[in-house]
Amino acid sequence: AADVLAVSVTITVTGATQNGNVRLAPAGSALPTSAALTYTTGRTVSNIAIVRPGANGQITIGLNSGVAGQAHVVVDVHGYWSTSSFATRGARLVGLGPTRIMDTRYGYNGPNGPIASGATATLPIRGVTGVNPGTFVYNLIPNSPNVVAVMINVAVINTTPGSVATSLAVSANAPSGTPSIFDVHAPAGAVRSPMVI
Repeated sequence: AADVLAVSVTITVTGATQNGNVRLAPAGSALPTSAALTYTTGRTVSNIAIVRPGANGQITIGLNSGVAGQAHVVVDVHGYWSTSSFATRGARLVGLGPTRIMDTRYGYNGPNGPIASGATATLPIRGVTGVNPGTFVYNLIPNSPNVVAVMINVAVINTTPGSVATSLAVSANAPSGTPSIFDVHAPAGAVRSPMVI
């Protein structure tokens, strides 16, 4: 439809034979020089990207991984921005300065310690209090039903000895609504912090 301004997608790359990156563009436009995702051989990595479709309603996905490099690409859609009114599913994005709203290392707005495999944690979004160094930001996000989505960075710090990988699924209705699509993949000893909507 002509009123789709942009789409939010998770781009996942797996089975790469060479290091490389993924670039996204509206169909019909040249691929940019900046990458939406950078990957390495043998790793599964993902990132969220916001892309404007071309005039034909499509986006172009390009891999840059050397002459013989190849990889599988998985695309999951989260939603879109529309020119329609709010009543017909349109919405606007309200930007906020980077502010931390959860940190399990200190028990802030969540468990006071690591989240175990298979467990879930609930993070309040509407009416949440944020924290910057030495400063609390009360009602950072309004406690209002008009808040229909949130854009956050989810950092996974995987330091468990002997662990192989951590995958984190983010859902508005966890645990019953926990999705099968994962937003974060963190190999042992790695720190990953992709954007999640």
